[in-house]
Amino acid sequence: MSAAATDDIVIKVDAVSKSFRIPHVEYSSLRGRVLHPFAKTTVEEFDALEDVSFEVRRGEFFGIVGRNGSGKSTLLKTIAGIYKPDSGSVTVKGTLAPFIELGVGFNPELSGRDNVFINGALLGLSTSRIKERYDDIVEFAELERFMDLKLRNFSSGMQVRLAFAIALEAGADILLTDEVLAVGDENFQRKCFDVFRERKAAGSTILFVTHDMSAVLDFCDRSMMLQHGKVVAMGDTREVVRRYHQLNVHKDEAAATAPMATAQPDTPAHVEHVELLADGEPIGKSPAPQGTRLGIRVRTQFHETMVDPIVGVVVTDRLGKQLVITNNWWVREDAGTCEAGSTLVTTFEFDNVLCANEYYVHAEIAEAGPGTVIETRREAARFNVSAPIETYGVFDPAVTVSNVIAETVSP
Repeated sequence: MSAAATDDIVIKVDAVSKSFRIPHVEYSSLRGRVLHPFAKTTVEEFDALEDVSFEVRRGEFFGIVGRNGSGKSTLLKTIAGIYKPDSGSVTVKGTLAPFIELGVGFNPELSGRDNVFINGALLGLSTSRIKERYDDIVEFAELERFMDLKLRNFSSGMQVRLAFAIALEAGADILLTDEVLAVGDENFQRKCFDVFRERKAAGSTILFVTHDMSAVLDFCDRSMMLQHGKVVAMGDTREVVRRYHQLNVHKDEAAATAPMATAQPDTPAHVEHVELLADGEPIGKSPAPQGTRLGIRVRTQFHETMVDPIVGVVVTDRLGKQLVITNNWWVREDAGTCEAGSTLVTTFEFDNVLCANEYYVHAEIAEAGPGTVIETRREAARFNVSAPIETYGVFDPAVTVSNVIAETVSP
């Protein structure tokens, strides 16, 4: 590995193992010890992490998935320095802002206001900085009315919002998030997604632990799956998510944990650019007016000759819900032979009946026949839809309405 590539690594986990001692019989009260003076306590060694190794590069959005109890939270706590590994090492270059577990760093007997200052100090924020950003923290958490209440009166969702808002203000190089979306409402999830996109665009490094596979697919550049404290899959996010479903939906542990094929460094083609059109004209950063013919133009560059490559696009909303999925193979529009060094321009068009909102375009190139995916560009483009009136839902097709008042008939 070159010196430049080495310098780009901000998290290096090398052969880390961590175990805990679990007592099966334990009397915590004096009465129990008096009544059972000769009772023996058996202790079981639980291997939470076993020989875990991986690297995360600067600016990477790295997903960590796995069943409950697979070691995800233990791993993040080890990276954050909360746990010390039994063996192996963790190297972190830069500052960390951990959002790891509900309640960590909080005092339930103090007010929400006091907890902001305490938790902020634990994250390295000065008192003056916290005072300066206090209103922004509370506004993001949407807790203006409740900050003088004791934290024990907060719901779990309120505590999550407050903790995450404080972690964001730390301005750290690396953000560790563990199930930040699990107990938040839809509005808070939308805020989190916006933050993730902003941080990703700004080049921040994010380790993302979640059970939401749609979010993993939308955000993560690479992903890793843990099972029984071991790394069983790592690399392409789509493949890791597929294995996660094999494990959790199909209960096929053998297939889910089978060795992954080594990724090839050079691909025969890549998605070079995605452009949005309205009635055939590029819209740039302008909104796409509702009622026009929406176009998505994908430019694919070929490094090797390919016959009838499959080019596809997916349009999603801000929460990652897939709204439009299409490709040139489905509509029987073969691309023909694309020679090495050539560029294929594929344009998809459909009536823009989307409601006024923000949307994202993901593009993909695959081989003909088996449909093996060569490259996926997530959030290759984003656009807004403008409409004359605000409506709700996803689609807003042209609707005709007729009202007929029936003539009253006397009995």
